[in-house]
Amino acid sequence: MAKLHIDRSATVGWCPVQGPSLLACGTVAGAIDMSFSTSSVLEIFKVDFAASDASPALAGHVQVPERFHRLAWGNKPSDATQLPYGILAGGLADGSICLWDPAAIVDGAGHNPLLSKMQKHSGAVKGLEFNGFSPNLLASGAAGGELCIWDVAAPAQPSLYPALKGPATGAPGAAAASEITYISWNRKVQHILASTQVDGATVVWDLKKQRPVITLKDP
Repeated sequence: MAKLHIDRSATVGWCPVQGPSLLACGTVAGAIDMSFSTSSVLEIFKVDFAASDASPALAGHVQVPERFHRLAWGNKPSDATQLPYGILAGGLADGSICLWDPAAIVDGAGHNPLLSKMQKHSGAVKGLEFNGFSPNLLASGAAGGELCIWDVAAPAQPSLYPALKGPATGAPGAAAASEITYISWNRKVQHILASTQVDGATVVWDLKKQRPVITLKDP
């Protein structure tokens, strides 16, 4: 039984910071709503599980130039006076990744909540996740099996580690790896993560070795 309902075609992410329960919703790419709108918006809702109202309150929103494939909400940095609700990252349909200050969206203080826009991938960013051990590390994946690791300790000027390329798992002689569709960091080993590909393969990466170490795929 659904306790709460938000009428949106969206990809979502929960705020990991202790405090109010905040849920981010970004207009998902490829969806068509009843109004046939082509706009994109990033919204943050305050969710009260004890409330009788089934519709969470909208805490803030911002217009976005492209639609989302993935949202990732990272923990706050060590300096708690800055970015108290952490960093909200969006993987967009045009291959870019945007970082927002969710506190600025919620507070509506008038200043631009967009912290930075990173452009590296050539296709839609469908894999995106912050590292649970080091919240300043953000992994992203897109077309061509390309995996990027970003350091967002200074979110206004993120730095990029050398991009990694996945193995070609398609037909014999294939020159390029398949599109990455999802990314997940290992919860016990900081430098290990896994990605899934559109061709059905799952790739395990070792960042210390800077290469994929295991590829799983049905025959």
